[in-house]
Amino acid sequence: RMQNILGKWEGTLIRSAQEDIPITLEYKLISDGSALVEHSNEDGVEMMTAFADQSGELLATHYCALGNQPKMSISGSTDSSISFTTDRKLSGLSASEESFVDTWTFSDLRKGSDRFTYTYTVSNPDKTIETNTAIMRRLQ
Repeated sequence: RMQNILGKWEGTLIRSAQEDIPITLEYKLISDGSALVEHSNEDGVEMMTAFADQSGELLATHYCALGNQPKMSISGSTDSSISFTTDRKLSGLSASEESFVDTWTFSDLRKGSDRFTYTYTVSNPDKTIETNTAIMRRLQ
């Protein structure tokens, strides 16, 4: 399913705790096809995520502008969606001390589609959760 999003995408990130901003995403395979990399740009802030199979499980590491690197594993999937949840212990993250991306969902992933929905949540030390969602449109 993740290979259905190879290419460049754009959208508007609707943020629950801040103003809406433009977002661009680019997905490409690297390392002879063994890893998928996401390059994201949220209103000029660049980040990167690497997805790779480890012992039969798809894992992701997100290099975040919040200054940390959440490590995620699949928490759910259907024919057209895939969700990840951060492993706080493996990532060395403390929910009471720092903000970090906690969940991430890619939905409406249909082969040949020119749109998908991109949603992630940020967990904050004050126990608030920010939800950010974008309908991504294929550029190429």
